[in-house]
Amino acid sequence: NDQRPPLKRSASVYSNINGVPRTTTGRLPHLGLTDGELANRVVIVGHIARAELLASFLQPEEVGGKIFYLSSDRGYTTYTGLFNGVKMSVVAIGMGCVMVDFFIREARQIVQGPLLVVRFGTCGVLQEQVQVGTVNVASEGAVMVQRNYDAFPLAEQHKTGFDGYTISRAVLPDSNLTQNIVAQMREDLGEGSYVYASSSTTSTSELGKATSYVGEMQQQTPFTVPRVE
Repeated sequence: NDQRPPLKRSASVYSNINGVPRTTTGRLPHLGLTDGELANRVVIVGHIARAELLASFLQPEEVGGKIFYLSSDRGYTTYTGLFNGVKMSVVAIGMGCVMVDFFIREARQIVQGPLLVVRFGTCGVLQEQVQVGTVNVASEGAVMVQRNYDAFPLAEQHKTGFDGYTISRAVLPDSNLTQNIVAQMREDLGEGSYVYASSSTTSTSELGKATSYVGEMQQQTPFTVPRVE
């Protein structure tokens, strides 16, 4: 038997795939945030201008104070304040699976209790009956569509038996969060101003306990959100 003492791990070594290191100042390496700077309720967007617009509806947490603002050197911009007296954050994360992946992993490390995340963005319209400006809620779940690059090396090899695309199973959003969003939209916008997506978007989420997520299609960039224990 090996009698040597176990090696000591430094603070920067991951203990599992969901491990998130911190900087020497206690901040997350990508979001740039630390404990208390991100709310339990978060709206994530792709475009910084959309984040600025939503953040304009927030109020400072302290009278006479300012909305919390931080722009990290990895492309994440966070606003945190109060909306109708409830603390919430708006975060611009850009586009793509990697940006969502890092956001969920790191956000889960600094938020205590349930974490509610809603993606608010834009997407292309694939059906004529869905008019421009319609709000699309992925209430029936979302799937991830990935291009199989091995199927398209050369035009003459298209009939090699490879499927051009792989489509994941549908991943359901949080039912309570989705129902609350739809109910509020029905009250504010009226009937007919939104549609339910029927497993046709390219976003997917598999978040972990105490995390709720509602996503939407962002052009043709699919993403998978990891399970965070």
